Amino acid sequence: MKNYGFDREKILTTHGEEILGALSDFYSLYTGESVKWIASLWDEKTGGFYFSPSARDTDGYLPDIESTGQALGVLQDLGITPDPVTFPEPFVTKTLTFLRELQDEDGFFYQPQWGKDVNTSRRARDLASASGWLKMLGWTTKYPTAIEQMKSAAKEEKKTESVTPEHLRSKEAFLTYLDGLRVNENSYGAGQIIAMQSPQIAACGLSDTCIEYLNSMQMENGIWERELNYSSANGMLKICHAYNALGRDLPRLEAVVNATVSTIFNPEPPKAIVDVFNPLMALHYLRSIVKNTGKPERLKTLECILKQRAVEVIRTTKEKLLNFWQPDTSFCYYPVGYSFGDGQWSQGKVVAPPADEGNMNAHQLGNACRILITEALGLEVGLPYTVEDGKEIFSLLS
Repeated sequence: MKNYGFDREKILTTHGEEILGALSDFYSLYTGESVKWIASLWDEKTGGFYFSPSARDTDGYLPDIESTGQALGVLQDLGITPDPVTFPEPFVTKTLTFLRELQDEDGFFYQPQWGKDVNTSRRARDLASASGWLKMLGWTTKYPTAIEQMKSAAKEEKKTESVTPEHLRSKEAFLTYLDGLRVNENSYGAGQIIAMQSPQIAACGLSDTCIEYLNSMQMENGIWERELNYSSANGMLKICHAYNALGRDLPRLEAVVNATVSTIFNPEPPKAIVDVFNPLMALHYLRSIVKNTGKPERLKTLECILKQRAVEVIRTTKEKLLNFWQPDTSFCYYPVGYSFGDGQWSQGKVVAPPADEGNMNAHQLGNACRILITEALGLEVGLPYTVEDGKEIFSLLS
């Protein structure tokens, strides 16, 4: 199988040898072995993908919703599916059936290994992933989604219905809930919970309340904590996600841009792969926010800074990603050599036994860095694979 590729002649013509060299070096992280690694985690019996090799090889661990959605996302981003997105049979039927059958009558999706005893973030992420992929690939959900049920309850002024979480049943309850998240002390944790609930917040008519609250808590430095570090920058990314999802403008944009660029070049070693991914993803959300709010001129400063430092952005990102890169070309969530305690956790649940290995969550983030960095720098590199290449990839799954 060929390695990930890009249009070298085009980059040479439009951006010159220095950027071509930096990009070629960056792409050395991505090879055909990476695709084989993804294929190895598909479970033909259930149709779902495992979190990691150790989960696949250890009794008691099952494929999960988020890993399945992340695998589909990476395969889509490779260019092996036509537009609109399609996947071949019998793979697509097995995988979408796996997702669809996990839905409960309350509209959320739950997995047998965890049941309904999951935290807010886990429940919201699984809802978004499962319902999103079913809709994208033309399937209906088994029941109305939780979002649809919340919209219906809000329209009929029945927010006390069990499907609507207690903290979303009134403005007062929601503001009390937001205060409890301590956004100025833990913007990453708070931002993640808010961002993942954005569809629910909108469905319950609380978008304005949410944005007004976040506006009031934003610091002069553009972020939601006094000090800029990886954690507070990650919180900024999550909160930018909420602004984008709720379709609202972002105050202090120039300060946010400066904080984002500073994080890309933070000389401290990243503690998790999100420390590399999140500032690049923040740039994506910032572009989306200014585009959707009709103010694209606000990003001229950002584009100027990035173009001037394009080679440095590429090389710095690769250097940081190497902390998480495995010889099998997968990516770890924590630096290679990280010591796990009682297992690998994701949103409050153990998803794999202790193992220093690549996992689907990190692999998706590592692959997304390739897309986000070229988007941020305006590099039109093309897709690595074609639909024809996809035939070989899906033959691995069978």
